Amino acid sequence: MAETRISSATEPVVVFDLDDTLFDEVDFILSGIKAVKVLFETIEGLDVEECCLAMREAVRRHKNHYSALEHCLDRAGVREQVDMSRIVTALRSHCPVGLELRPGVRQILDRLYRRGVTLGILTDGRSVTQRHKIAALGIEHYFDSAAIRISGETGIDKSNSEAYRWFSEHYPGRKYVYVGDNPAKDFVWPNRMGWLTICISDYGRNIHSQQGIWPGELCALMTVYDFWEVEESIYKNDTNTEE
Repeated sequence: MAETRISSATEPVVVFDLDDTLFDEVDFILSGIKAVKVLFETIEGLDVEECCLAMREAVRRHKNHYSALEHCLDRAGVREQVDMSRIVTALRSHCPVGLELRPGVRQILDRLYRRGVTLGILTDGRSVTQRHKIAALGIEHYFDSAAIRISGETGIDKSNSEAYRWFSEHYPGRKYVYVGDNPAKDFVWPNRMGWLTICISDYGRNIHSQQGIWPGELCALMTVYDFWEVEESIYKNDTNTEE
C-alpha cells in the first residue's frame, strides 16, 4: 500500500499507459482463455484442451487468438452452434487472475507517490476490461480517481489531443510526462504538446510490436529498458513543461 504523502505542485505530473507498460497484456488474455474454458466445455464435440492450447499458442506467436478459436470451431464442425459474441464478452469482461506488475513498477510508483508526484493513467479500452485489470494489479490507491482516464468512459482515445490535455488543464503549470510502449499512438500528442515521453522497451511479450520505422514525432524522446530508469529519466529532464 502506498504511504501517506503530501502532493506537491512543484513535482511533475506523470501519466502511464496501462497495457504492456505497467504489466504484460498477454497475461490478461491468457487469464481470459482460462476463464472461458467453462464455456467451451458446454460445446458438444469440441476438444476443449486443444482449443485452449491453440489460442494460447496464437497469443505466444503474436497471432489473433479469436481466429485460432474460430479455426478450432470449424474443425469440430460446431461453429454455427457457438455464440462468438458471448465468448468475446467473457474474455473481455472476466476478472483476471495472476496479473503482476512488471519488475520495478510498484517500487517506482511508491517512490514517485512519496515524492508528491501526481500520478495518472491514460489508457484506451473498455471500462469494465481496464477497471478489472487495474483492480487485479492493486494500484488504484496511487492515483486520484479522476486521473484514471479510460477511453471507454471518457469517449476520448489517445488519437485525440484532449485525452492528454485533460491533465494539463486539471494540473496546470506543471511538468508533464507520458510513459507508454506503443509508437503507433502513445507519443504523438504529448510530443506535440511539449511533454517528456518515455517508451518502455518491448522485451518480447508486447501485443503491439515496436519494430519498424516510425516518423520522428511518433517516437518517444527517451527509451528505457528497465522500469527503474523511469524515475531517473524524469528528473534529469527539466524542459517538459507545457506552454
